[in-house]
Amino acid sequence: MTFWYLRAYKIIPMNTPENLSTKLNALNTAFKQSEEYLLIQKIQMHSTAVSNADKNRIKESILDVYSPLFLSISLDRNINVMVTCVLSSMQFTSATIAQILNMEDSSVRSLKHRLKKKMEPEVFSLFFEPKDESLKQDTAAPVKKRKPYLWVVLGCVVAAALFLVFRTGAPKQSELGYTAKNDAILDEHRFIRVSENQTDVEYSLKKGYAPEVVALDKLPKKLKREKASRLTIKIDGYDLTPYKSLMESLWKVGVKSHITNEEKDVENTYHTDSRMVRVWVQGEDMPYHIRYNDFAWTCETLEDVLSWVPMLDAHGLCLYPTTDDVLYSILQQIAESAWESNNKQVSMMLKGEDGYYCTILPETRDLSAKFPGYTVRQIETQLLSEYDSTEPDVVTIENPLVRVSTSSVSIDKIERSGKELRVFTSLIQGSDLWISYDAKDVIVADGKTYKCKEVIGMAGCERDIFWSPDYCRFRLCHVFEPLDADVKEFDLNPDSEKNNWYGVQASAGHNPYEKCLKLEMPYTYVILDKVDSDSQTDGLVMLAIEYNKDNTMLYFDLSLMEQRHVPVFIGSDLTITTKSGSVYNVQKLHGLPMDENFIRQAGYTTTPFRAEFPAITDEIDVVRGTVCGEVVTIKGKREPVNTVSE
Repeated sequence: MTFWYLRAYKIIPMNTPENLSTKLNALNTAFKQSEEYLLIQKIQMHSTAVSNADKNRIKESILDVYSPLFLSISLDRNINVMVTCVLSSMQFTSATIAQILNMEDSSVRSLKHRLKKKMEPEVFSLFFEPKDESLKQDTAAPVKKRKPYLWVVLGCVVAAALFLVFRTGAPKQSELGYTAKNDAILDEHRFIRVSENQTDVEYSLKKGYAPEVVALDKLPKKLKREKASRLTIKIDGYDLTPYKSLMESLWKVGVKSHITNEEKDVENTYHTDSRMVRVWVQGEDMPYHIRYNDFAWTCETLEDVLSWVPMLDAHGLCLYPTTDDVLYSILQQIAESAWESNNKQVSMMLKGEDGYYCTILPETRDLSAKFPGYTVRQIETQLLSEYDSTEPDVVTIENPLVRVSTSSVSIDKIERSGKELRVFTSLIQGSDLWISYDAKDVIVADGKTYKCKEVIGMAGCERDIFWSPDYCRFRLCHVFEPLDADVKEFDLNPDSEKNNWYGVQASAGHNPYEKCLKLEMPYTYVILDKVDSDSQTDGLVMLAIEYNKDNTMLYFDLSLMEQRHVPVFIGSDLTITTKSGSVYNVQKLHGLPMDENFIRQAGYTTTPFRAEFPAITDEIDVVRGTVCGEVVTIKGKREPVNTVSE
């Protein structure tokens, strides 16, 4: 995961305004040829709703195209800044920019205002006062000229209306759940140090700004005026109860509190990726135990719990029913208190035969209303029943064989019938690590594509990255269109940049290993020269070789312990040398571009891809080629493959 920061740098152009303008015009021209540009046009023209995946695709495209320009003007590659500058230069509206960045219009305008103060006038004018008519929107309707004084009057009216809205309306909450590949975080870092008598606070708006002393009773109004949504509160000790009244006053104006007794949390820009509110529910007339970061306390009543949960600045809420007879309706109330405060990542930890597993509370369903009076275990039984197929002709394959997998997710079972195919998966995940899943997963078998119709098990989280609260097992069931009767194996997400499975057994007795050789690698080939990094764990690993009638397919994992914005590429000089000395050149890459920088899905992770070569009958000796700017050589030895008895 990569978080982007807006830093208060003074931007000094390293090129002349004329050169920068030429570069920007050229990059804008190139970007207008992309699918992402057409998507932005649709958003502006038709107010088209856009998915998080499309938003991230737009941001990644801008990052890839414009990074050299922003580096040349000594501007940190903050994705919010880059998107705002680039799209403003092409005269997209603040509303369009805000939608792509998951921000309010006012936040985009405020960002522009801050940039105007920090940028050199020539650089600011480059993006926000374009002189070239070609940079205007191709589809923009002609604007009728009006006299200047009319604009002044109109501006006053709009300003007055906005003032009344923000003065009298309920404060809007920022999205606190960390959405998939959404790198935007708050660019303001507000924090306070509370005085011993709790009458005054040392307040700072941004990192590096001189703090000011603010009366404690004046702080909520100040934060409301600044449209703040989060505040770090530095305290001494571990007792939060003396600060509850302060937190309540802040929450009344829409400000969540992050409590810390660590100075580093005050001095550094913060984010919520590892903050979790945990609540242990013991049963009727029993106390509740709450833990938030390093703080723990007891609540005697459910009402007390419901008052604490919304105020705490966190990315998730995890509920721990300590007994099986805990009523689910209690958990539902606590979950709703989190959802109402825009904390979407609510989970429930249950203990099973093989350890804890995580059941996601669906956002869209009130299960306690549907099943009134049910206990936690009874609700779990209802949820698990959704996994099972009700088709009469279902054929089940437990632990199906998989020829090659680039994923840590296990396929535990498949259920195949004439109506559908169900693929059951599970993932063991550690604490405070993220997972995500794609409701657009596809199956490919014998050249035909089968779409996913439904995902069961994590309702409401398909658009978010979900942070696991503890070491536990996550379970999912993907429901696909029915396979053709003669299909014996299939590939799951063969060309995805995420999880891939190749040669999944779909028929009893079928051996998907028949055309596959496994290579036992003597070591991981470390790539040292691609970026300025101290990491010694970066490498390329060849997983398997697949011999087909028409081609030879090599399966790789590219493991990079670098942030996701580090550009890397695979070269077209990738070759295979056989034992007889014959050399074969790569024909195509699956899952990645070739000879082209790409932005990986996430930081500190592996990227799977396949390299397609001509059909080879001789034994492979060496694989060699350029990866991330370095020529690597891979030698392995043949290893017997797993077999299945017919």
